[in-house]
Amino acid sequence: MLDRAFVIENGVLQEYHGPGGHVVVPEGVTTIGQDVFSARRNIKTVELPRSIRKLEVDEAVWGGFCGETALSRLKALHGIYAVMPEGLCQVSEHLDKTLARQIQWYWSDQMTVPDWAGLYLFQSTRPFQELCAAGMKPPYDPYVTAMAELLARTEKKASAVQKAVYFVGEHRNELQPESIRSLLEVMREKKAKKAVEQLEQLLRERSGPDPDDPYASFRQAFQEEVLRKGYQAVKGTAAALKQVRLKQSGEPAPAFLVLCAVVPYTQQYGYFPGQWDVKHEFVEVRPVELADQAAELLDRASLVAALEELQDRHSAWVIPYCRYGSGKEISKVVAEMNRKVRGGLKTRGYVITARGALLLSDTREAILKLDQDGCLSAYAGQRGTSVDALRNQVLSDFGLDATGEKVYDLGGNTVTARLGDDLAINLYDGNAKKTVKSLPKKNADPEKYEAAKADLAEIKKNLKKVVKARCDLIFADYLADKPMDAIRWKSTYPPYLLLSRVASLLVWSQEGRTFTLREGQTVDSKGQPYLLTNGPIQVAHPMEMDRDDLERWQKYFTAHGLKQPFAQVWEPVVDFANVKIDRYQGIEVPAFLLKDQEKHGITLNFDYDISMASLALTDCNLSLEGGSAEERHYLNPKGNLTLGLFRCKKQSRAANHIIGLLDKWTVYGRILKDDVSAVEHLDQFTLAQVTELLNLAVENHCTNCTAALLEYKNSRFADFDPMDVFTLE
Repeated sequence: MLDRAFVIENGVLQEYHGPGGHVVVPEGVTTIGQDVFSARRNIKTVELPRSIRKLEVDEAVWGGFCGETALSRLKALHGIYAVMPEGLCQVSEHLDKTLARQIQWYWSDQMTVPDWAGLYLFQSTRPFQELCAAGMKPPYDPYVTAMAELLARTEKKASAVQKAVYFVGEHRNELQPESIRSLLEVMREKKAKKAVEQLEQLLRERSGPDPDDPYASFRQAFQEEVLRKGYQAVKGTAAALKQVRLKQSGEPAPAFLVLCAVVPYTQQYGYFPGQWDVKHEFVEVRPVELADQAAELLDRASLVAALEELQDRHSAWVIPYCRYGSGKEISKVVAEMNRKVRGGLKTRGYVITARGALLLSDTREAILKLDQDGCLSAYAGQRGTSVDALRNQVLSDFGLDATGEKVYDLGGNTVTARLGDDLAINLYDGNAKKTVKSLPKKNADPEKYEAAKADLAEIKKNLKKVVKARCDLIFADYLADKPMDAIRWKSTYPPYLLLSRVASLLVWSQEGRTFTLREGQTVDSKGQPYLLTNGPIQVAHPMEMDRDDLERWQKYFTAHGLKQPFAQVWEPVVDFANVKIDRYQGIEVPAFLLKDQEKHGITLNFDYDISMASLALTDCNLSLEGGSAEERHYLNPKGNLTLGLFRCKKQSRAANHIIGLLDKWTVYGRILKDDVSAVEHLDQFTLAQVTELLNLAVENHCTNCTAALLEYKNSRFADFDPMDVFTLE
C-alpha cells in the first residue's frame, strides 16, 4: 500500500496517491516536495517522520501539517517537539510565519512547558523565536528543567545546547541554582565542554564576584552584555580568538575578555536591502565603552591578527577590525572595499559595513576614504567637529614645522624631511650634507630608525592622497564656477602649511582681480601685494581673465618652475562663436581617452544589449557614429570611437574645458598618423599642450609632425622659459 501511495526518490516525497484522511509519511523521507499535497482536498492531517529535514509545500496546504488533530494525536510525544521534529531545519519563510501564527492562534493555550521548551530548542527561525519570546512566561525554572529532559533524550545538537545555555544566561537572576544544575548535569553527560564552563561560571556568579579577580567586572559584563545579546554571533571563532594575548603578561587572554572586546561591535552589523546605493550608504556604528576597555587589556597586534583571520567568515568582523586596526589595516580594508564595490549585490554587505566601520577609526586612511565616499559629515558628527576642521587640521597635519620641515633624530645623525614646491618630500642628510633618497641606516639607532622609517612612509603615502583629495575639490569648484566665502578662504589656506602650498600653485580671483599666495602672503601677477577684501574668492579661469594678466601668470609659473595641480592658466579659451556642429565629425579617437573622465564632465556609457557606446557631457552634446561592435566597445583598449555631431548647450567653464580636451584628443589622433594638418588646430593650445604633443610625435617617430610642431612652438612661444611639464597631474 505504501509503495502505491507514496512516490519517493532519494528521500524526497515526489507524489502521493493515497486515500487522504490522516496521512502518515513513512520514516526515511527527508524532504516533501512543493506540489505533493496541493491538489488533494481530502487530506485532513499529515504526520511527519523524525527523518524529515525540509518542507517545500505551499501555504494553502500547510494547515494539514499543524491542525489540532495532529497536535492531540502526538501530544504524548511532547506536542510541538513531535509535530515539528528536531531534524526539521529548512522551511520557506512564509511557512515559518504561517506555522507560528497557527501555533499562536490555536495551540498557545494548550501548550505545556515541554512544548514551549521543544519549540525554543529545535526551531531556530525568527517567527518561532518571536513566538517563544512572547509565550514563555515566568517562572522560568520549569522551562530549564524541561530543556534538560529533552536534551537528555536527544543526540547532542550544538545549536540546541547553545540556545539552552543562552536562555539560562538571559534569565540567570530569575532562576534557582537547582534548575541550572539540572542542565549542567546533562551537559556533562553530553560532554559539551563549552556549555559546562559557561554554566559553571553562571553558578559561581550566584555567590558574587571574586574580589581578587582583576577581570571580575568583565566576567559580569560578559554575562550581561555579551552572552545575553550576541554570543551566537561568535560561533566557530574560538580557534582564531585563542591567539589573542594579554598586553602586560603576553599570556593567552581569557575568552570572555576577548569576546567583550569584539562582540559588542559585531552586533552592530545591519541588514542591507538590495536597493541601497552601495556608493554612499553605510551602517552607522558607534564606539562601545565596554569593548574599548576590554581591548585596552589585550595585545593589540594579536587581537588585530585574529580579527583579520575572521573577516573571511563574515562581514561583521570588519567592524572591530577597523576599530582596533592601524592605518596599515585600514588600507587593506579600503583596498577590499574598492575591489568589492564593483561586485554587485553579493558584496554590498561588506562595503556598506566596512564604510560604517571606518567611522570608528581615528586613522588618516579612514578619514580620506570617508571623504572620498561623501560620508565625512557623519564622521565629523560623531566627533563633534566639522568637515572643514577634519580636512584642514587633521588630514593636512603631518607634523611639519612652519618652514615645511620635520627633523628625525636617528642617534648620532639627523635627517630633515622637507616639503618641496612640487609638494613632494625630500630628505637632507645632516652628516653627509646632501640630499638623499632614503633614511641612512648605517650607524643609526635601530629603534629610532624604525620609528622614523614608519613615520616617513606614512607621510609620503598619505601626503599625496591628501593633496589629490584637496585638488579634486578645488578642481570641481573650478569647473562649476563655485566661489568660496572670503572668511572661509582665509581660515582654510593661509594658516595651514600644506594647504597654503597648494593654494600657492593656483591663481585666485576676487571681484575681478587675480592673486596667488607666495610664502603665505597674497600677491598679484606683477608681484605686488594684494589686499584681500570681504568679497567671494574662487579659482580664476582664463575665460574671465585679462589676456595680459593671464600671460603674466603663465610666465610667473614657468619662471619659478611651479607646476599647477591642474592646467588652470594653461587651459585654452574657446571662441564659442566658432564652435561648429561638425567640429569633430568623422574624427577617430582612442576609446580609452574617453573612459573614466567623469571628473572632467565626460561620461562614457556602454549598452551591452546592443553593443553601443554613448557620451554624456556637462553643458554639451556629442554623438558617436557607427562602426563595428569591436570599435564601439569602449572596454577594448585598442578600439577607436568615431565622433559625430557636437552641440554646446551653455558657454560655461565646464563646456570650455570639455572642448579643450576634445581638441587635444583629436589632434592626438592626427599626430599619430603623422598628419601635419594637426598644427592647423593649435590656435587655442597652450605651451604646455604643444610641448606634450611634440613629445608624443617624437616618441612615436612622427617626423613630419615633429618638425611642424617644433617650428610652431618656437614661433608661438618664443619668449617663454623652457618647461616640459606644467601640472602635477
